Amino acid sequence: MDARLRGVEWKDLRALSRAEVAHELLISTPWLAGSLLFFLTSLRQVHNAHHYTLGLPRLATDGVMLMLSVAMLGSMHAVQTNHLRHHRFCLEDEDAEGASARLPAWRAIVAGPLFPIRLHREALAVACLRYHVAAMAAGLISYDMFFHVEHHLYPAVPTRRLTLLARRLDAVAPELAARRVF
Repeated sequence: MDARLRGVEWKDLRALSRAEVAHELLISTPWLAGSLLFFLTSLRQVHNAHHYTLGLPRLATDGVMLMLSVAMLGSMHAVQTNHLRHHRFCLEDEDAEGASARLPAWRAIVAGPLFPIRLHREALAVACLRYHVAAMAAGLISYDMFFHVEHHLYPAVPTRRLTLLARRLDAVAPELAARRVF
């Protein structure tokens, strides 16, 4: 260490008064209160978004839920899935949101930190089939992805031309149509 720095008095600066200790411990309190206020008001907003009662078009409401997902560090669409199921199956076995209401108070409090994880896991399980069906329907309708026989016979043909290839194959080998996926 530089000799000039060794001569600097500093040990007397370590001790803090009780007021200084209290200040150090409470310095984040306004920020904590602000974040709690933000979280609670965001819950109100996202609850209205879950029911599409913000007075916005559906797409804009989904945008609000996306922004709140980032701010609240979780998928508000996943929470929406469970919340709407909560309305449909209130306090029944299928109600993941209301599951803690069936527990003794102490267990509900202890399980609290796992609540968001449980909601996201449940939403994924519930929505996965719906997403899969929607994705497959979109592929079937718009992407010509189900010309499996045509693709295997002529893999060099671009997907966008498989419809034309299917017609040509139907003209020369109609029995291949029976092997189509859909």
